[in-house]
Amino acid sequence: MNLLGVCAQRENATGALLEANTGTNTANERLFFSPAFVNNHPDISFADGVNYAYDESWGVNSNALWQINADYQLVLISAYRELDFGFGTNLSSTPFLFTQNQVASNQHQVSQEFQLTSSAFNQQLEWVAGLYYFHEDAHMFESPIVGAGLIQPVRDFLNHNESVAIFTHFNLALSEYVSATFGARYSNEHKELNALVGDNNYFPVRRGAPASIYPDPADVTQFYPPGPHELDFSNTTLRAGIEYRPLDDIMLFTSYSQGFKSGG
Repeated sequence: MNLLGVCAQRENATGALLEANTGTNTANERLFFSPAFVNNHPDISFADGVNYAYDESWGVNSNALWQINADYQLVLISAYRELDFGFGTNLSSTPFLFTQNQVASNQHQVSQEFQLTSSAFNQQLEWVAGLYYFHEDAHMFESPIVGAGLIQPVRDFLNHNESVAIFTHFNLALSEYVSATFGARYSNEHKELNALVGDNNYFPVRRGAPASIYPDPADVTQFYPPGPHELDFSNTTLRAGIEYRPLDDIMLFTSYSQGFKSGG
């Protein structure tokens, strides 16, 4: 079967391309899909082309405690994580390589946290102060085929994220039954994106789109400014509460807290 008859020639796509299989002109019906490719088996199809998937992830973490002296204790929490995955599939589920997609991605993350804890006033006041750091790099590449190659999208993303936070938390015993808590956290984040998003077959231009609509009119394969695109976020959040313990097994409390979502 001549797929170019279905999609029109990639070098000379004409107005008839968008009119195929529409209207009342039966001479222009060029669909090659039919019930012949439908079966009742959930695990079997007539798909050709790539068909694979992989996923590998691993990580390590450690918690270390250092008793500096009778009053101060330092906790170090470290972690490293890595993820590598990808897949490829013929989305049309037919022997014709009409629509196919392949994706590959890998990323790694590093985090480190320091917590210093102590007490004062005969242990009536307990407190913790800390520092948190997070680093992430991620890469994803996607290369679909649409219309047997009529449209050849390419998406290539490189992300870089860094986050730093300092925090503190206090718990003060006001009496044998009542205590108050207060905490604060300051977060600062930097996010960076480099992206290549386009069509290697110039399909919009072949259909008459002007080069001026592209970020770089000299490169009509790219739909998106490559970057780097950078944003910074910072936020301070608070927490406060009161706890009341009338009995050893019962605690009543009220609290107020704020949160910060990564990215703003």
